[in-house]
Amino acid sequence: MALAGAAWAWWDRHRIDPWARQMDSVRRALHSLHIDAALHEAPRALADRVRQQLGDAGRTLVELLHAIDRQRYSRAAAKRPDNSMTRQFVNTARQLRRNR
Repeated sequence: MALAGAAWAWWDRHRIDPWARQMDSVRRALHSLHIDAALHEAPRALADRVRQQLGDAGRTLVELLHAIDRQRYSRAAAKRPDNSMTRQFVNTARQLRRNR
């Protein structure tokens, strides 16, 4: 029974769009910094909000959000998100949260 549950969880996780999964991680990281991030907002809109609320302290997050936006929406868009970029974003947000 547990094996069936684990298999279903693995299958269900892989049905979710990888871009949506990346943006969920980004939104959670932003919420931990008390920055609102709605489901419909693109990374560049979130970058503007980070710049407004964090100023120079959020520069790395702003750059990563612009990179995520280019990776997803540019003419040379990738088929899948770069997971290392997502990890870097989450880790940077965590460091900012600790330093606040």
